[in-house]
Amino acid sequence: MRTTITHTIDFEGVSMEWDAEYMRGDSDEPIQDLDLAFIWMHETDDTGIYRAYDLIKNISHEAKLIIEKNILSIPGVEKRLCDEMAEIGHDLFLEPDYDPKDDL
Repeated sequence: MRTTITHTIDFEGVSMEWDAEYMRGDSDEPIQDLDLAFIWMHETDDTGIYRAYDLIKNISHEAKLIIEKNILSIPGVEKRLCDEMAEIGHDLFLEPDYDPKDDL
């Protein structure tokens, strides 16, 4: 069974949202194809208004891949993402592909 999992991890004022393909029972590695979706920097200004800025908005695909590769090269980040997403995936109820007409 396959599905896409989206997960956000936080690092002191910066949040990163990642997508990955989760596979249950299809392979030894349940998480594959990590893809960086967003990087937000959070700020509360002097008036108390909360703001979030997308740091990779409007950059080229090639530049995003370089940023993604650099983040995943930080020791422990890729393992943390895979472990947390696998845990989310294990907790999901995944319905098998099923067509009710098959019962007719």
